[in-house]
Amino acid sequence: MSKPVLYRFGGSVWAAVPELAFEELGYTDQVVQETVSVLEGENLELKYLKISAQGTLPAIVTPSGELYDSSTSSTQYLIKNAPQGAKTGKPADPKLLEILHADNIDPNFFLLAARNQEELDAKNQSVPGYFIRAHHKVLQRVAPTAPPELKDFYDAKVTKISGLNAIYTPGASSDLTAPYFKASQENWDAVANFTLKDLPTYLPEQGFLGGDIPGEADYHVGAWLARIASVLGAKNETGAWKSFEVFGPVPESLQKYWEAWTARKSWNAVYKDGLH
Repeated sequence: MSKPVLYRFGGSVWAAVPELAFEELGYTDQVVQETVSVLEGENLELKYLKISAQGTLPAIVTPSGELYDSSTSSTQYLIKNAPQGAKTGKPADPKLLEILHADNIDPNFFLLAARNQEELDAKNQSVPGYFIRAHHKVLQRVAPTAPPELKDFYDAKVTKISGLNAIYTPGASSDLTAPYFKASQENWDAVANFTLKDLPTYLPEQGFLGGDIPGEADYHVGAWLARIASVLGAKNETGAWKSFEVFGPVPESLQKYWEAWTARKSWNAVYKDGLH
């Protein structure tokens, strides 16, 4: 009998959301996990677009062909179909999920963002630079011969990645880099404000948003925080919440929330190789 398939990638911030749910809810072999390397641009290949038309991760495909192609919908599927006896925690506040996924605090852009030339040069020599070059290479190969129905998709991707590739090219003109530095600073400021001011207004004094155990919203918040901490240099070590101190004094509620998450087996299963 066929099983649902969860398409994921270990370096993806949003794929970590259903992965946390998978571990927390006690799934084992009820759902098959398939890796699609976003880092190498495998999500832009035609064979994956046949699964998820937008080339996004995570995605769940059920035996009947139903597709859940966002962190929200795939996680809700896992909660709804959790193994017998699993505790699921309280439902999420839709407003909080909307804020977490807003463009102004996009954790994917936070990874690629550079506020000045020094940051850009450093990121060009690490994962962000590799990511952009790999995607540019895949698109150069695949886009020209893509079927007509995918032309708009690939045109948009080519425009975006070509723009980033130009910015990440050594010696790029200030006409390209100056607006990018400005947008990056705006993203940094928004992420800092949400982390230290807005998010703590939602956090409980103890435990999780879902109660004594993580609930739907916690999977999203935990994954978002993990990405931000990762970009700030944390490796999932004890006290990694201190990475947020670069933004300013860290509220006690955020410290306790981070420590509650990092004590969970689910967290250490998903982030065993480090935060991402």
